[in-house]
Amino acid sequence: MEYDKSEIFHFSRAHNDSNPELDLSAIGAPILKPKTYWRYLGFYFNRRLSFKEHVRFYSTKALTTVKAIGMLGNSSRGLLPLQKRLLYWTCVVPITTYGFRLWYFSGASTKAQVSLLATMQCKAALWILDAFRTSPTGKIEALAGLIPIHLHLKKLAKRLCLRATTLPFQHALLSLLSARNSKGAHPHSQSLALLTDTQSVRLRSPLLDTEALLLNLTERFNSLYPEIRPGCRLLDNFPDHVSFHPCDHSNGCTRKLQFNALDRLCHEASSDPSTLVVATDASVISPRNMQAVSVVHFWRLGAQVSSFKAPAGRATALDAELFAIRLGIVKATSFDVKCIVIITDSLTAARRAVDASVHSGQVHSLAIIQALRGFFTNHSDRSIHFWDCPSKAQWSLHFLAHEDATSTKIAAGHHPATSLDTLQSKSATACLDAWRTSFARPSSQSRHFLPLKGGIKNLLQPSYAKGGG
Repeated sequence: MEYDKSEIFHFSRAHNDSNPELDLSAIGAPILKPKTYWRYLGFYFNRRLSFKEHVRFYSTKALTTVKAIGMLGNSSRGLLPLQKRLLYWTCVVPITTYGFRLWYFSGASTKAQVSLLATMQCKAALWILDAFRTSPTGKIEALAGLIPIHLHLKKLAKRLCLRATTLPFQHALLSLLSARNSKGAHPHSQSLALLTDTQSVRLRSPLLDTEALLLNLTERFNSLYPEIRPGCRLLDNFPDHVSFHPCDHSNGCTRKLQFNALDRLCHEASSDPSTLVVATDASVISPRNMQAVSVVHFWRLGAQVSSFKAPAGRATALDAELFAIRLGIVKATSFDVKCIVIITDSLTAARRAVDASVHSGQVHSLAIIQALRGFFTNHSDRSIHFWDCPSKAQWSLHFLAHEDATSTKIAAGHHPATSLDTLQSKSATACLDAWRTSFARPSSQSRHFLPLKGGIKNLLQPSYAKGGG
């Protein structure tokens, strides 16, 4: 045994813990002393598990990376602030947030750790803007489009908790959760389901944050569905049966050609009984006590043969559009037709409709794929076409569905269905609102900071979307 390569570590949360020594002199071995810090898989553990050394190491590494990236600006043209910000988010932020869930959770003392990261981000903001060192931290972060690091960690932590529901049932993490969220996994000896009431009150863990957030999520996922495997996907088996027709929203000429093609298509469908035109749309109501609404209109031989609307629960616009497409396709496959034309204002939802991978609204995609697989099997002449049609263009058939969706209001009730994207969007919005509230406080402003106004003379609010600033 090589004693100089052996390690011993002593964990203790006591305030007056000493440095115990292991006396092996009786067997001729040197005295082993516990290490101050212990590194395992890139994580730095200290005795009291405060992870201050872990944060100090990675904040210093991130700051060194910022200074190294600064050399890229010494060329003849240099780098634009937008390019510097992109480098910071892609190369530096992943370093600072590595393993942050070890120390960032409800009830943990994080003031010292967040202070180290905030110092690093302040220097990064100074580099991005080429500002003076005496510039106010809150203002230069807003100008650089960098959300305060404590709010960014809060947003990431909530998103990570919500992603636990997408794990397969064999995942080891699920065995530590309660029976409601374990997906039938056998509970671990340290599982939350086996804790006593006293232990539950005293426990502080990221698992408790996960349990609290998953109480609001009703959506469930299947990450091992056979359709996810390459070669078994719907587009792999029926590539010629599904087509997408995008619309260039920025080019008026292209959009006009798109609508002319839709007019010709509907005119031909009005005399072809084998073609079914389906117009789908959804509406998301802003008040909290209202649900999203999904609407579908069916047209055959130039006449509306059916319509359907249903509540989509607490969902984003993309989730509600996907639900509307599901309603349309599942019903359309029951008609005796050869061609289905789906007219929607969200081609992103249309592409997600035939994607069985884990995403918000996966249950809708699986229902669509199952219906289309039965529709295409043993029928080589059947097809489905997705056409992009912006709602603001007010194109005939789709505009009728749009008006039907926007004019319908359905109360949410006590326990409405809630999607994954909805909770993630809600957490991001909450962090952004907190940033703007702190930005407006006089204590965070400097007397010499000039307020910036937009095109309509309103004060600009901090944001990290589309480059921020």
